Amino acid sequence: MADARHDGGATLFALSLSLGAALAALRAHEGTFAQAQALGDPSALPDLPDLGEPPPQQFDEATLAPLAPLYLAHELDAAGLLRTGELVAGLFAAGSINMPLAPAVDQALHEFWRGRNERLNEQERAHLFAQVFDAAGFEPRMRRLCQALVALADNAGIEDMRENVGLEHAAIALAEGLWPSLSGMVGFAARDVIEAVNAALHFLRERSLQLAFGTQDLWALVATTNRAQGLAAATAREHVDRGRNGMVVLRWLAENVSRGARLDLADSQAQSVIGAAERWLLASHAPATAVA
Repeated sequence: MADARHDGGATLFALSLSLGAALAALRAHEGTFAQAQALGDPSALPDLPDLGEPPPQQFDEATLAPLAPLYLAHELDAAGLLRTGELVAGLFAAGSINMPLAPAVDQALHEFWRGRNERLNEQERAHLFAQVFDAAGFEPRMRRLCQALVALADNAGIEDMRENVGLEHAAIALAEGLWPSLSGMVGFAARDVIEAVNAALHFLRERSLQLAFGTQDLWALVATTNRAQGLAAATAREHVDRGRNGMVVLRWLAENVSRGARLDLADSQAQSVIGAAERWLLASHAPATAVA
């Protein structure tokens, strides 16, 4: 229980669930892709269509499906989890960590270090993420969508035509902004980063390793690495919160934008999506309501 208190156990547990959900979504997407190839149906493949600004009915869920896991990967990378894992594994391989480690931790570090050249490097990840989630285009559109979702929370189950139209427009605007950047490489990158973060967490969460670096928990270890790189130390958990909750919102977008982006307030999923939108706004230090 000490680990859960110091390690931000609730955040770490929620992150583990999000990673599992992201990998499951990517496996399902890969299954759809493989089935379409086997059937020889090019229209079913999630490739980049030759479209400029497609109308909403031309969005397809198969193409948008990797978007939510990719966003989680983007925010976890920004949090510094992979950077920390790579630094720790490198020091371990160089013999700079003298504290005895459990055999499982030792093995996880060896495997992570051996696989370093098989993963996207930091520059490659940054280039790909910047193409999809550029701050100038993605951030304001994502904020507008989350604000439109949160606006539905006060309706007491009563539909508001004005807010419904606002939600539809916000969803289409975000999907249209993301659509040209989504290609086959997106699913690969999402899986690559998420699996790497999963592997890094196997050893970064271990107390013996944290103590070897003079820290008391995972987040302090990540903060130490971020400070060494000249990055803000306090933002790691905010990026994790943005990633986890943004993934929920973007999964809803992928599943619903082609059907008019309606949110049924009587559906149990609605409260989950609205809650995730509010938490994304809080982690982004953005107002819950749009500023006129």
